[in-house]
Amino acid sequence: MTQLEIRKRIDDNNRIIENILKPNQFTLNNIISNALAENRKLQKICIHNFVDGYCEYCDMEENND
Repeated sequence: MTQLEIRKRIDDNNRIIENILKPNQFTLNNIISNALAENRKLQKICIHNFVDGYCEYCDMEENND
C-alpha cells in the first residue's frame, strides 16, 4: 500500500466517522470502531513524514520524547 493510498483510506474512514457522529453526543458503534481500528493499522505500516507535528499521510502525532 502506498503512502497516498494510506492517506485516501484514512480520509475515507474519517469521512465515515464524521457522517455518523453527532455534536455533543457520545457515539460508538461497529462502523466507527472498525474505521478507527483500520486507521491504527494503517498508521503502523505508514512511512511517516511529519509536518507541523503530524504525519501528512496518516495523521499520526509526532512523538517528541
